[in-house]
Amino acid sequence: MLTLHEIAERYPELTGGGLPGGEPHVRPNILDHQAEFDAAMRFLNGVKTTSKADSRSSSYALKGLVQGWAGQYVSNGAMIAALIASGVPIARVGDDSPNVRFGILRGWVQWRTKRYAD
Repeated sequence: MLTLHEIAERYPELTGGGLPGGEPHVRPNILDHQAEFDAAMRFLNGVKTTSKADSRSSSYALKGLVQGWAGQYVSNGAMIAALIASGVPIARVGDDSPNVRFGILRGWVQWRTKRYAD
């Protein structure tokens, strides 16, 4: 598994807000989101992936579920970084969106959110 530092090196465009796109605003450095990345990684422990990024929802929606599960804020960028580090296939929602779609087996996310935070 990749560390947050390794992901920041491989994906220099990734920020706390996600990938470039969306409303213009100051986007915090992804390396300032270690605790959020760690929470997302705990959530994704044992994740069941698919062969391609075919989710109906986006990283932004997933981070909301992870926040409820972990009991702490998780940024979109930290969620994307955790997906990458966990080997989950991702694909941009669109060129103007900071969000990604992901390849997680349908039903796994709902199952995981019902389990207590580790």
